[in-house]
Amino acid sequence: MADKEEEKSEWNEEILVPLDGLDLGNGKKEDDNYDSGDLVPLDWVDPEEYRKLKEERDRLLQEKEKLETEIKTMRDQNARLAAEKLWLKAEKERIRQEYEEKLRATQAKLSEAEQTLKKQQEQSYQETSRQTTAQQYNVGDKITFGSYPFYEDGREKPIDWIILDIDADNNALVISDYCLDNVIYNEYDITWEKSTIRMWLNSTFINDAFTDEQRSRIIESRIENNDNADYGTSGGNDTYDKLFLLSIEDANWYFDSDKDRIAYPTPYAKSEKSVNENLSVSSSYVSKDRGGSCFWWLRSPGKDHYYAASVDDDGNVESYDTFVFFDDLAVRPAFKINLNNL
Repeated sequence: MADKEEEKSEWNEEILVPLDGLDLGNGKKEDDNYDSGDLVPLDWVDPEEYRKLKEERDRLLQEKEKLETEIKTMRDQNARLAAEKLWLKAEKERIRQEYEEKLRATQAKLSEAEQTLKKQQEQSYQETSRQTTAQQYNVGDKITFGSYPFYEDGREKPIDWIILDIDADNNALVISDYCLDNVIYNEYDITWEKSTIRMWLNSTFINDAFTDEQRSRIIESRIENNDNADYGTSGGNDTYDKLFLLSIEDANWYFDSDKDRIAYPTPYAKSEKSVNENLSVSSSYVSKDRGGSCFWWLRSPGKDHYYAASVDDDGNVESYDTFVFFDDLAVRPAFKINLNNL
């Protein structure tokens, strides 16, 4: 070993290379005195073999560097792919949620539209049905609406109404077929606006004869209260009423003859059970030779404010006529209703 160290000391000025199992170019061969990791002079090594080995080493180093670069690139790509995969997954979930939300909103709108269409179709059908029904009515026809005591014992019966007029909107003016009760016009001189009979019609009678739903269908009408044309008696202020009596002008206009104006009291109106403090339609105002027809009130004033006009048992319009406090004339209510609402 000492010889080996001594030999190496002589190479200090020479270029040394690792032996690494190379054949020595000057005839020296690796033997037990030299290890593969020892440094030997360059001129001991076969130059061609050294060059090849150096090139191989450089190639391997380059391949290693290339592989390391490729591995790093693949790792970066994998990281990007993983990130993109996570992003795509999140984006897919966002799109799915957005789609489901839009689908729910669309379905809700569609359901709402279907309900609206169904409702419109039902309303259209009902409107068409009502119009078809209404088109069947003519002036002079009768309709049934509400109920009121009819029989002497107070039992009620549906009220029949005669159609006197139908306007362009299918609003009908109707009057009761029978005289339904007896009520005084007023206790002293008065016009229609302040009369007892007007208040009774639009409070007591309307509540007794009609349901809430039926009352809602009765049209509030502007009532013109003209002066008495024969005597000049003031008719007072115009009013707005749901229920009213015909005027002198109405009774002359809407009936073709006196015969058409003849009316009959119900058994209840003739009984002592009628509304006016147990008083009934007086026999003096009921015609025996005409089958029991009776007098009935009009809203127009008579010869002065102590009198109110009426229709007598012959169907004549009396403009002079009866004291307002008489308690034995009958009542034939009138009102307007749209025939589409029946």
